[in-house]
Amino acid sequence: MNVDLFDVTASQISQMHSMGIKVVCYFSAGSYEDWRPDIKDFPSSIRAATYDGWDGEWWLDLYGFGDGEGGSSPLKSIMTKRIQMAKTKKCDAVDPDNVDSYTNNVGNTYSQQLNYNKWLASTAHATGLAISLKNDPEQIPALLPYFDFAVTEECVEGNMCEEWNPFVKANKPVFAISYNGSCGKLKSLKQNGLLKNLDLDEGAKDCSSGSQIF
Repeated sequence: MNVDLFDVTASQISQMHSMGIKVVCYFSAGSYEDWRPDIKDFPSSIRAATYDGWDGEWWLDLYGFGDGEGGSSPLKSIMTKRIQMAKTKKCDAVDPDNVDSYTNNVGNTYSQQLNYNKWLASTAHATGLAISLKNDPEQIPALLPYFDFAVTEECVEGNMCEEWNPFVKANKPVFAISYNGSCGKLKSLKQNGLLKNLDLDEGAKDCSSGSQIF
């Protein structure tokens, strides 16, 4: 089950574990959200650009992760704390979102994103957690060895599901989320389809059967 890292409690995770459910804890690794309890940890200097369509959210500046860039990014301490929170709550894995900022014209580069994503994976693994790659298909060839599974959004609608086949070939699961009920040919691609709504308030249904799964 994929849950919000800040909203879920350790006791809720324990209850899910007692039911045999693996728990994946979501957080944004690429954006600043002004409603999160740790916003004091984010210096204003690392807000790169406003996140269009999402009030109170900004893309983060990945300076410090580029090849040859000096200095240490404050993101390292911020995201290490979040990953450690996931470990303390006994999440089984983390699902860091917004790890494709270099594709959104906010000033981050391919190299910065690649190094940042590798750092996230290494930090999660060092903490004993599995980690997903989310919505960054262009970097799959370089990142596949570092990530344990993938979470995609609307790959059916964007006709991009085949791009995630390297994960399937590597025997790593792909969970493809659809927000408008489109399952397409996910089953034939051996990908796991989930039907959800954008408010994320009605659980999820299996894409092939339509049955409620949480």
